[in-house]
Amino acid sequence: MGTRGMVQAARPGEFEAFFARELGSLEAIAYGLTGRWGLAEELAQEAMLAVYRRWDTVAGYDDPAAFARRVVANKAVSAFRRMLAEARAVNRVRHRRPPPHAVLSDSDDALWAAVRKLPARQAQAVTLRYVADLDTLAIAAALDCTEGNVRVLLHRARQALAVALHREQEDAR
Repeated sequence: MGTRGMVQAARPGEFEAFFARELGSLEAIAYGLTGRWGLAEELAQEAMLAVYRRWDTVAGYDDPAAFARRVVANKAVSAFRRMLAEARAVNRVRHRRPPPHAVLSDSDDALWAAVRKLPARQAQAVTLRYVADLDTLAIAAALDCTEGNVRVLLHRARQALAVALHREQEDAR
């Protein structure tokens, strides 16, 4: 009979013996296919779970280990494809431009350079207000302070920016 030929019904304890005998071989196959030991162990265990779930049928095959090897090989290919897809997705995210509402134009470079020179809390308040478009309550929550404190930070930041940008305009003349 072929690999899937039914020879005999499964006996109690037979799967445990099969597991003990074949797990190391499945791990080695998975490692050879993936090059990652932790993943290889996981794939071998998943293959054994698939065999266990079908044990009544698989136990009757001429070579139950061949079925387990095929399962682990298929799982390794699937894992490789999944890792490749994940790597592509991460690469897309890393190289994605910020969403349109967060894009700062080149003409704003001087403004944002001046914002970065402000005291940290003022710069945070300005950025949250004008880039994230948050109101004073949301900014207060983000900065863990009162709304009144946010209004003071924004007022002082606007004053400092007006002076800095006015100086820059005069220097440009």
